[in-house]
Amino acid sequence: YWVEHSEGALAIVRKYFNLDTDLDKLASCNLFLDHTQDVELDSDTAVFFVGNSNCTVRVKDWATVKVYCFNNANIRIECGINSYVNIETYDHAQVSILSNKGKCKVYAYDKSQIEDNGNTASIDRKGITRGSVFNGEEVK
Repeated sequence: YWVEHSEGALAIVRKYFNLDTDLDKLASCNLFLDHTQDVELDSDTAVFFVGNSNCTVRVKDWATVKVYCFNNANIRIECGINSYVNIETYDHAQVSILSNKGKCKVYAYDKSQIEDNGNTASIDRKGITRGSVFNGEEVK
């Protein structure tokens, strides 16, 4: 749903999950809303950074992770030794690859910005068509 209606989804989550305890619960489920603390990721993890998240993500050695960045998230990634990191960025999200000791693949959509800082990362800018799964009527 976030891919189809990222701004609407952000508004819903902010409306109903606005206490610190709510943010902790969301983070425990790998949904980081307006998150500002650094995060360490281990294998077989999929995480979402949404809203105004601004943090550094450290991927452990040999880990395999999937990272989604939406809205105005500003994420810095440190890929561990032999790690495999797959990233998708949407909206105005910004991702900066600080180090890459593994394999990092980035799919960039919308006006998202990717900076590899001289680190070897595969970056593929793609178009996106929204509205094919959800039409937006479900939030009215």
